[in-house]
Order: sequence, then C-alpha cells, then structure tokens
Amino acid sequence: MNDLIPVGTYTGEITEYGVYEQNDKEYVEVTIALPDLETHRSARIWLTEKALDTGWPERKLKALGCNFDFRPGHLVLTAKEATMNCTHRMWENEERENWDIAIPGMVKTEPATDKVKRLNAMFKKQRDESVPKRNARDEAWEALEKASEDKSVEEKVKIFAQLAKQIGGDKLEADMTDAEWDQVKDAAGSPF
Repeated sequence: MNDLIPVGTYTGEITEYGVYEQNDKEYVEVTIALPDLETHRSARIWLTEKALDTGWPERKLKALGCNFDFRPGHLVLTAKEATMNCTHRMWENEERENWDIAIPGMVKTEPATDKVKRLNAMFKKQRDESVPKRNARDEAWEALEKASEDKSVEEKVKIFAQLAKQIGGDKLEADMTDAEWDQVKDAAGSPF
C-alpha cells in the first residue's frame, strides 16, 4: 500500500456491516465512506472470548447502536455514521493502515510482555483488592451522558471530542490530565 491515509480520526457514513468468521473467530466488520478522500475503510470488532473479556467490543458495538443479535441477517446497527481511528503498523515488512472504531475514553496500550503478565499473575490478589483508581475521562463521559440523554450516541461522541479538544488543545486524550478531564466533566454536565 503506497498511499496511506494519514493517522487520525475520521467520521463517515456507514455503508456496510455484518458478522463474519475468519479462522474460527467471529467478528463484526463495519465499513464507512470517506467522501473527502473518495474511498471507504473498514474496521473489525473481534468477538473472541479474550477480546470480550476486555469489554471493548461491547462498548464499540453499543456506540454503533448494535442490537446484539448475531444470527445471520439479524444484526442491526442504528448509527448512520461511525468514527474510526486510523493508525499505521508494519505487517509483512510493509507499513499498512490499521482501522478501529473510536469510542470516548478508549485508550490503546501495547500488549503486555511475558514479564508483565507474570507479575500481574503474581499480584492479582493485591490488584483485585486495591481501591479502584479514579478515571476522570469516564466521569466526564458519564456527566455528558446524563446531561444529553436525548442525543444520539454519535452526537454525544462529537460533543465529547469537541469539549476534549477545547480544553486539552492538540493533546491526545490519553495525555490529558485529571484536572483537564475535570474541566471537560464540568462543561459536559451542562445540558446541550
């Protein structure tokens, strides 16, 4: 692939979606039109047990207005548009686009190394018993949801992104401080 779409967040009309299988692993594929670029791009939401344990597939499908009926021909996504993140990664010695459904509060991390997995297993009990850490980003999203119950998920995502950009500037959401998220939360708590 020579002409890669630049890394960024893109919103487009959903033109196709469905439930598919690859190597005995099911996934939902969503395709959006990118009219400014005169092309389409797709993202997959894997439905494996390992992926479902993270909670991200459910959050992504909820953001798309999914009815969670995976029988052939019964899946419905009520969202007319989807917002996707485009990143680049190396695959078979070639840089390629990697597309994923964007949802508020989504933070991507690199896979854990064997040492981190071993340490996590050793200290699982202590981690489970520890007090949950505050997630200011999720608190801001919850405030927005309460203040704009009559809005669609797509509208809420756009409002949330605008507030985060207003307060955080050009920072990535993952780099914003709790104090900045508190400002987003205060702004999001006002009715829209």
